Amino acid sequence: MLFLIYGGMIMKTITINQTIYNIVKELPQARQVLVDLGFAPMAHDATLNTVGRVTTLSTAIKHLSLDMDTVNKAFASIQVEVSDHE
Repeated sequence: MLFLIYGGMIMKTITINQTIYNIVKELPQARQVLVDLGFAPMAHDATLNTVGRVTTLSTAIKHLSLDMDTVNKAFASIQVEVSDHE
């Protein structure tokens, strides 16, 4: 995880290639963001611990037909920037 300073705030950075499980493990507050974006199954521990281990953020974004602006705005609410680069 990287940290950036943006407008005086320290922003954490995640990439779309990370698994949902690893993102939530690093940033527990990201779980609610994912649920709010429409990936409701991630609210359940069993799903997070199985599907979340093999599903990348990129896959989830495509599955939900989300655009990166929507994703970035949602994650910005918890001071996280989503990068589409490794």
